[in-house]
Amino acid sequence: MRFRPYVTEKTLVLQKEHNTYVFIGPKGASKAHIKEWLQRMYGITPEQIESIRVAKVASKKRFNFAQRKHYEIPARKKFYIKLKPNVKIQGFKIGK
Repeated sequence: MRFRPYVTEKTLVLQKEHNTYVFIGPKGASKAHIKEWLQRMYGITPEQIESIRVAKVASKKRFNFAQRKHYEIPARKKFYIKLKPNVKIQGFKIGK
């Protein structure tokens, strides 16, 4: 499964104030998949995770005016990973 960090102003506030990281994954992904991926990519063990929340994101239809074509952004899931207070994910930088 392929996951990627989801970085917006809102998610940066979640990282800073609540130690929660947000990732986007495919529609068929589960909490077990994200736990396995976090351990492989960032070395985060399941004991270091406080909670995982999942939100389904519906597909969206868009129109590309330059090419005069309709296209669809596929459905996906957002994973909100709350880590224990003393744990941080290396590679995420939060502002100054």
